[in-house]
Amino acid sequence: MAAAVQRNLCYPSSQIELKRLPEVDISRTFSVVLTPEPEGGFTVRVPEIPEIVTFGDTEGEALEMAEDAIRLVLDDAAARGEDMPEPASEPSRLRSVTVTLAA
Repeated sequence: MAAAVQRNLCYPSSQIELKRLPEVDISRTFSVVLTPEPEGGFTVRVPEIPEIVTFGDTEGEALEMAEDAIRLVLDDAAARGEDMPEPASEPSRLRSVTVTLAA
């Protein structure tokens, strides 16, 4: 009766080419609301991610702060294996409404 022979093949790591899937950057566009503050600067809110409220001394700085805050929330959700907040299918619309109160 012939005995079964088991072979374990080992190759130096330099001879093995591992194929990695390319990493794909994901871009998402979120609406932000900049509110000028009386003392200067802007408060920024992100309607699709209500926990984000940030501030910048200039409009540009406020937008940078919003981008950083959004990235942190998305990275945290991904790290926890949670669903990432999705941008609205249609951009938010900001309109003014005038209300007259009775005297």
